[in-house]
Formats: sequence, structure tokens, C-alpha cells
Amino acid sequence: MAKKIVKTDLDFIKEIIANGGDSVKKCYQCATCSVVCNLAPNNSPFPRKEMVMAQWGMKDALLKDADIWLCHQCADCTAYCPRGAKPGDVLGALRKITIEEYAPVKFLAKLVSKPAMWPFAFLLPVVILLIDLMLNGKLQYLANPQALVDLSIEGEHSTVGKIVFAKLFPTVTGIDIFFLPAALFAVVCFWIGLSNYWKALNSERSYPVMFQGSIIGLFAGVIWEALTSARFKLCNTMKVRSTTHLLVFWSFVGLALTTATASVYEWVLRYPSPYPLYDPVKILGNISGIALIIGAIWMINTRSTLKVGTNSSFDWLLLIVVAGLGFTGMGAEIFRLMNLASIAYWTYFIHLVFVMFLFIYAPFFKIAHLAYRTLALAYSNLANRGEPDALQE
Repeated sequence: MAKKIVKTDLDFIKEIIANGGDSVKKCYQCATCSVVCNLAPNNSPFPRKEMVMAQWGMKDALLKDADIWLCHQCADCTAYCPRGAKPGDVLGALRKITIEEYAPVKFLAKLVSKPAMWPFAFLLPVVILLIDLMLNGKLQYLANPQALVDLSIEGEHSTVGKIVFAKLFPTVTGIDIFFLPAALFAVVCFWIGLSNYWKALNSERSYPVMFQGSIIGLFAGVIWEALTSARFKLCNTMKVRSTTHLLVFWSFVGLALTTATASVYEWVLRYPSPYPLYDPVKILGNISGIALIIGAIWMINTRSTLKVGTNSSFDWLLLIVVAGLGFTGMGAEIFRLMNLASIAYWTYFIHLVFVMFLFIYAPFFKIAHLAYRTLALAYSNLANRGEPDALQE
């Protein structure tokens, strides 16, 4: 019989505990968690085996385990665990560690991993925007935003006396030249991190991978699950999360479409903002912004009243960013319509800080779950793990 040497890492156990899996040692392997989980496949279900590996500090195996991403932290396992071991929290900690492990820029992942470092994480986009203002000769207007009202844009006298955010951050030199590289940086970091993770999944396969069909067909089903929140709907204890996640997800989709359409307005149609409230892009943006705020409040309320499981700092940072984007985005528009220049321009500046934060750190904090989970689900389908029974009904 072939023998397999188990490599243990005591420091890794401490890392799991420090990242929210402090209950890992309570597990006594009754397998209740795997039995009650509606998302676990019949073939080698989770999270029991992950709890064993976590207790033994099997870092190499866990960082190559796609099953930690099949878990949606429904908290069903935690609700029924007779020992209070909170398997969902342990797997949540493992996902956080996995993102940090495969991140191409480690220090950025560290900045968002600990609440004590968050002020420094937010300081980076603030500094970038201040440099932007300095290079455009607009830095002095932060002290007196009202003075911006008396400026015109490129000789267009019609903007004098109006609150136009492009007066603070010009479209080309103020927004595009900084935000487009930030978005490209996020895309590159995602590509590198996901590529590293995919190589790790395939370096020591726990399950045979048999690719059949097209790559488009493989990911189409996985993406459809994300768009419809199909797996979240299988949760019992925290079923409401499927609704809140869908609301926030589609809000971001709407806002992304709004930004894309506004770019067409600006670059192709030469139609500068601000747009009237009846304009289609404005309607889409406002509906999406309101939905984002509702979703953020709903999520915060759900997390605050959570009776099972633990709210990690990873969860709260995402909630802070989502709420910050929603409230400052809508606030900037409302204050502009109220003609409150000082408040409007400062709210817009803070909104851009949140946007820049999202671009820079998206590959390194919880919003990266969407990308890593999609990849892990694709791998699981390739490995022919089989769908959970509840998803087939």
C-alpha cells in the first residue's frame, strides 16, 4: 500500500485562527456539516475533510482545494454543528488566505487584510487623487469648492455658475489618465492571481479532470449560476443572502453599463455631463445607485443581526466599500441638484476615493470571491464532481 506523508504547518493553523477560523479546534469530525450542506456534492463532500486538513495544518493541500470556494458560507453547517465549530467561518478564513497567497502584489493584500491597516489602504487612493488635482492645478479648490462654480470648461460659458464635477476632475487628464491604468492594474492582477491558482489546482489534482465540450460552454453555466445566485438559493439558515447578493451584484452591473454608456456619450457623441434626469443613462445610473444603497443597508442589517457564524473583517470591508460607493455617488448628485457646491464637490471627491479603492484592491479583498469562485466551479465541473442533489431538483 502506498504511503502518503502528511505535511503539517502549525503556523498555518494559527493563521487560520487569526483570520476568523478560531473555532477550528472544536470540530470532532461528526460529519454533520457535510450532511446538512445543500451545496456539498455527493462525491467527497465538504466541509468535513477541510476541517480535518485545517486541524492538521495541511497548508499545501488546502491552498489547492477548490472545494473551499464551493462553500457560500450559508451557515447551515454552523447552525447544526453540535460543537459550535463553525465550519463556514473556517472555510471563509481559508478563502481569505488563498486570495493573499496567490495575489501578485502581496503588500496590497496585507493592507486590506487587517482593520488596523485600512487607513493606510484608503490613503493610497487619496494620495493618487491629490496628485491628480495638483497636476491639473485644481488642488487649491478643495479648500474653496465654491470657486469652481465660477469656472467654465474649455471656454464653454454655459458652465459658469453651475456645479460640474469635470471642473474638479477633467474627463481626460483628471479621470481617464488615472482611473484607466488603475482598472488595467486590477485586470492584470486578477489574471496573474487566477492563473497562479489554476496552476495550483492542476499541480496536484484531487480529482481527475476530463475536459469535454467548449471552454465557452464550461464557463457559461458557471456564470449563469452567478447571475442568478442559484447556489445561494439553496441555503436555509441565511437564505436571505441570495436576495441581497443579487441586488448588489446587479447594481454593479447597472453602474458598469452606466459608466460604459457615459464613455460613449463623452468620446463618440461628444455629449458632456451632467445629463438631464430623464436621460436613459441617468435613469439607469440612478436606479442602480438606489438599488446599491438598499442592498448595502440590507446586507449590513443581515450581518449585524447574524445569529450564527462570525462577521470577519473581510466581510465588513466589502460592506464599507459597497455602502460608501452607493451613498457618496447618490449624495454627490443630490447635493449638485441642491446647488450645494462645497458639499457636492467634497462628496464627489470621497466617491472617487471609493471608486479608486475598488479598482486598486479588487483582486485582493472579498470582491475577488466572484472571480476565484467562478474558476473553482469551472474546475469542479471539469473534475466531474457532480452537482449537489438540491441543485438538480
